[in-house]
Amino acid sequence: MNHYEMRRPKQALSEAEISAVVDRNSCGVLSLCGEDGVPYGVPLNYVYGDGCFYFHCGKKGRKIALLNENKNASFCVIDKDTVIPEKFATDYISVIASGVVETIDDEKEKYRTIRLLADRLGIDDDAAKEKEISSGFAALTMLRFRVTEITGKVGLYLRKKREDYFPELYR
Repeated sequence: MNHYEMRRPKQALSEAEISAVVDRNSCGVLSLCGEDGVPYGVPLNYVYGDGCFYFHCGKKGRKIALLNENKNASFCVIDKDTVIPEKFATDYISVIASGVVETIDDEKEKYRTIRLLADRLGIDDDAAKEKEISSGFAALTMLRFRVTEITGKVGLYLRKKREDYFPELYR
């Protein structure tokens, strides 16, 4: 994959800020493109760990069909998006990752990652969690998005107010 330099490097998020954005959100948009060149973006819940995003889906469908054609993907997490009409601008904080998506074939790893996702989504009742995972496990596909590059950017007007949006890092 090509690496592009950020056009406005002063707006780049630090590694710690990128981690904060990924940690405090639970949904992003996975963008795929098959051999026909038609892009497809789909919102997905995720869990992040060990340099990978993990997602769940069914065994069939458009995502799986596209991944069979092209495993390269992009994943975007939007942390903030506020329109500033008087400045004809938008203040935002977002993270974009590039990488490769693969299905998890190992049953133990598949189980481990769906448990991580269930934990991430706040399912605290272990018995209910186990029942839900068990009932749908055979029809479940877990995807691993191996990140090759990850960047983040903050809007021009928020750039100087980072401490307001990342208090855990600046206080």
